[in-house]
Amino acid sequence: MRVSVFVSLAVCSIVAVSSVQAADFPAEFLGTWKLGESENFDEYLTAKGYGWITRQVVKLASITKTFEKGTSPGIFTAKIDTSKSDVEWINVPFDKEFEADYIDDSKHKIKFYYKDGTLFEDHKPIGDSESKPELYSYKKDGADKIIMFMTADGVTAKRWYHKQ
Repeated sequence: MRVSVFVSLAVCSIVAVSSVQAADFPAEFLGTWKLGESENFDEYLTAKGYGWITRQVVKLASITKTFEKGTSPGIFTAKIDTSKSDVEWINVPFDKEFEADYIDDSKHKIKFYYKDGTLFEDHKPIGDSESKPELYSYKKDGADKIIMFMTADGVTAKRWYHKQ
């Protein structure tokens, strides 16, 4: 009797554990996306405290973002290629925080998650008391575009990325 109860509990535990899977990066955002047009971006950069020259350089930068499936469920790879510098986060967890370098060479705690049709990218700078956390969101705009929303001090910018 004890053996059958033990076996039953073991089987139930295995079934329960195998049915819990890590969240996957949303398929509709997978692929390579190149920056197209922007709206309110200069105002956003001004709200972040950037001077005129820096704003002009940032606005002229070309940006391509790539999101790929990782090597196992719940894992993905993200690449940000710019005319200034590139970053690549290889096989990082989706819906869990990870630490990585960002395009400005600072360290961040980063978390990507998905809720109600929106992809979120949460950044918390590490070791820089002056930098504020940032939350970016992405929404699909038809089959071939995503819109990135960025907000600083109440100023929201939109940046459209086109599928390549």
